[in-house]
Amino acid sequence: MDGQFVEIQSLRKETHEPTTMLQLYPNGDAILVVHHRTKPSMKCLVSTTILRVASPYFESLFGSNFKEGAAVRQGECPEITLKEDDPEAMEIILSILHFKYNDKFSSLKPALLAAVARQSDKYSCNVALRPWISTWLSGIENVSDPKDIGLLLTAAYFFRSTESISTVSKGAVPHLNLDFDSEWSKHEMTAILPFEIKDALAGEISRVLDQIHLAIQWNERTLGSYEKSYTTDQKLCMKCGRLPSRDVRDDRCRRCSSEVLESLCTTETRIAAYFRCLETHKLWPSVQPFKIHTISTLEDRIKRVSEDREHRCSAGLDCPLYKVLWAMPETVAGIVADVNGISLDKLELDVMT
Repeated sequence: MDGQFVEIQSLRKETHEPTTMLQLYPNGDAILVVHHRTKPSMKCLVSTTILRVASPYFESLFGSNFKEGAAVRQGECPEITLKEDDPEAMEIILSILHFKYNDKFSSLKPALLAAVARQSDKYSCNVALRPWISTWLSGIENVSDPKDIGLLLTAAYFFRSTESISTVSKGAVPHLNLDFDSEWSKHEMTAILPFEIKDALAGEISRVLDQIHLAIQWNERTLGSYEKSYTTDQKLCMKCGRLPSRDVRDDRCRRCSSEVLESLCTTETRIAAYFRCLETHKLWPSVQPFKIHTISTLEDRIKRVSEDREHRCSAGLDCPLYKVLWAMPETVAGIVADVNGISLDKLELDVMT
């Protein structure tokens, strides 16, 4: 065994391959060569007994029906190349299976977690890694970056965690616009997510956007139900429009000398003020904002609308316009709180290990 190990090391030096040897089991009986097209390869000295117990894939590979298993039983130490695998992800998986723990394994960034999940699924290691999977997926609720959301959803899918898929997708809805897949499709890891999952996610985003859009439009009807009028501190010139008090002198417009009238806060003026306020905060016309922005972005704008104090009338803060504006954030928050995560039971996808 020692001679074989040295021979492998010397071969690497002769060919100048950027390959590292990871000795996971001192008396290992096989070497896994993890090869990636862009990353340095890695060799791992492993125990086939441990791998066969941990994984049905390796149980089959090192069984009696494959030459790799025959080579091990004959006392050889075969080199087995695992093509197109992520070396860092495989290092984590193989190290954990061989009880070689490292503090850095406890918390993985989304990209690495997705890579680990994909490799774990490929080599049927999800059951053996279940305690670690629970740890990795326990802190993924408060993620807002669209790229990270896609990676975490990919990880949850390949780990076959129905609960985490629901959790990640529910948290994702406010932070993705309707065109999220155009970006995800550019990256290998997120592009491989099943269409059914992405379609269900887009459907839920669309449903929530429609509800918020309807709530904004419904406010026009709400404002129309208040018939009472109030005085304002402005005057109305038939030529110049509304005027502040400083532009009025002796009931005449200081700009054009026309007679001025009282400007009232009425049903019609409140509705007009409402839509001006929406326009000021880029929520009206409403078609485009709801096509391109995320729900969380729209929430922020609606919050700013609720804080708008441009309108003035004798009703003060009891003006129906303010009542409608102040209620908007709470209404939208209630809609967002009812977001549904993706239920794989409703999709025709087999995620069980």
